Amino acid sequence: MGAGPDKSYFSGNHWLAFSVYRLTFLVGIPLNLLALVVFVGKLQCHPVAVDVLLLNLTASALLLLLFLPFA
Repeated sequence: MGAGPDKSYFSGNHWLAFSVYRLTFLVGIPLNLLALVVFVGKLQCHPVAVDVLLLNLTASALLLLLFLPFA
């Protein structure tokens, strides 16, 4: 009679994924914004190719974090 999967096992793991997403979002947004400001400021003073690469990497990480809650 009880051949189906245990529903309490599957519904209990949502808090863990939500906590990880929330921690990643709350820590990642301010740090990526700070990195973005630093790299833009550094590019205005003395542009180097590595700084452009890091600026693009920071922008892509910021976009990923902004769309993470919708995943």
